[in-house]
Amino acid sequence: MSRIEILPDHVANQIAAGEVVERPVAVVKELLENSLDAGATRVQIEARRGGKSYIRVTDNGIGMTEEEALLSLKRHATSKIRLADDLLRIASFGFRGEALPSIASVCDFTLLTRPKDAETGTRIQLKNGEITDCREDAIPVGTSIEVARLFNTVPARRKFLKTDQTEAAHIVQTVRLFALAHPAVGFSLKIDGRETISTPPCPGLPERIAEIWGKKMLKDTLPFERRSGSIFLYGRLGKPPLSRASRQDLVCIVNGRPVDSRTIQYGILEACTGFLPKGRYPVAFFCLEIQPEAIDVNVHPTKREIRFRDEPQVRRIVVETVMDLLLDQGAKESFAPPENLPLPGSNFERVQPVPPKPENSQSPVPSDPRPAPSPSMPPTSAVPPPAPRPSPSFPAPPPGSRSNPPADTPRPAPPPRENRVPWQWIGPLGTSTLLFRSPRGLIVFHPRAASERVLYEQFLKETEEGELHTQPLLIPQTFEWEPLPAQCLEENREAFAEHGFEVESFGKNFFRVSMVPAWFEPGQAESFLSDAVALIREGALRPEKAGPFRERIAELAARTAHRRDRRLSEEEAMRLVRRLMQTSAPHTCPAGKPTFLEYEDGELERRFGRPI
Repeated sequence: MSRIEILPDHVANQIAAGEVVERPVAVVKELLENSLDAGATRVQIEARRGGKSYIRVTDNGIGMTEEEALLSLKRHATSKIRLADDLLRIASFGFRGEALPSIASVCDFTLLTRPKDAETGTRIQLKNGEITDCREDAIPVGTSIEVARLFNTVPARRKFLKTDQTEAAHIVQTVRLFALAHPAVGFSLKIDGRETISTPPCPGLPERIAEIWGKKMLKDTLPFERRSGSIFLYGRLGKPPLSRASRQDLVCIVNGRPVDSRTIQYGILEACTGFLPKGRYPVAFFCLEIQPEAIDVNVHPTKREIRFRDEPQVRRIVVETVMDLLLDQGAKESFAPPENLPLPGSNFERVQPVPPKPENSQSPVPSDPRPAPSPSMPPTSAVPPPAPRPSPSFPAPPPGSRSNPPADTPRPAPPPRENRVPWQWIGPLGTSTLLFRSPRGLIVFHPRAASERVLYEQFLKETEEGELHTQPLLIPQTFEWEPLPAQCLEENREAFAEHGFEVESFGKNFFRVSMVPAWFEPGQAESFLSDAVALIREGALRPEKAGPFRERIAELAARTAHRRDRRLSEEEAMRLVRRLMQTSAPHTCPAGKPTFLEYEDGELERRFGRPI
């Protein structure tokens, strides 16, 4: 007896099902694609227990005759292609003829269909891939497919499925993407009897975005449109600084098919470099229409990935479109500095020179034009004061400042030794840095980075000691999220509560933040949670590992605490410097970037070629 045998059809179908039907959302996707290929203008989806126990997809497409319906359940039976050359110009969603027999082999399957010119329809029932009933039935025009007890013949596959809520969230996300890709089609989705999505046919992409993502998303994005030869690119791009911690809102649609296209995504990211903070991803809805023969969709069993015949051309069009949009329409407004910050070129206008003292004034302050030493800068013989005279750009602080108290004012007692910092305030530099004079030279100080280091270590210390100081919010911050991140947040609410972020659920995908750490800006709570949840979903943040999770949460919270820099006064700046010097690593922020740079007098003298 030969050791090599041809597998029975039902075994071959189950093997194919392992490639095509990985989880319930794959069933919904395949059936949705069939409905769209059938010309449906209305598609209704229903799922129970995340699609594990029941899925039904109903459309008003062209339907099938009994003969066509029976043939559609055979492997490699399709109406989409006829010849091998057709694979080079696929214009439909499906073309392999594997989906229906593969799905039917791992569930209880019911197919109801009726073409427009028939008075009655056809009902076909299958159990584990075998037909158990086929008869006429009175049904409306179109097709309805019911899938019950998914993976009942392969229990091992069921063990790898996630919770009902997670599987349902994947279904919701998939339906949203197809609804976005086909605004002219109406979609409705019910999860466990509750209507989750209900969107009628829309005139175009903007209306569908407003229907699904909300009017605020439409307001925060910029429209674009570009045609180059046979390529037509259109959609919307988020206005900087609108961004995400992951690529969850970087949507790519090619010829009406939601895809993961590295060519498009990397083109978008390349063009956004310099417009968004490092590690942030833009919000984008990119729709590309191109000749079918210019792409290859037969790359992956799920058809989620595609390949362009001329990838450099597509990437170039994407990069040019995004850069032109950001430069011409959004970037200037988005990156305009706050009103209370000085503009470049006027960095030291508010630092006034010392006014002349009255002749009868008795003061121990020397008449040397150099700045007086700060009370916090003790004299030292190891580092001589800078030679001849400082530049007029750095005048001495005015009388009454902490670095030069008036003669008739008692000098304040020096701070405790551990708080003494030998830095002398000079003034602001640009919109986000400060200048100080140290015994060795010039300090360029970054308050934002320093604040992140201080808050990071404060947060770690409080959580490790179990003495986390929190502030209840008088008006809780409320927000609604998409199903997938909402489910992740729901599963990790206790972990966030242990770190001072009290999040309550009050409805499907609705949350409110009622408590945050005492030092945290309440208005940034949703932004922090969004970034943290995105990292959890990517596997970069794991709540089950308490130590690393606490450190990453502390780093993220410190970075999110103050999204916008503001100008610090001299007193606030010196207080921040003292707190920074008490940390374990004052030279870097939690991300490893410097908090300040010091340019020694010797280096400046070498640069100028003369004493300073």
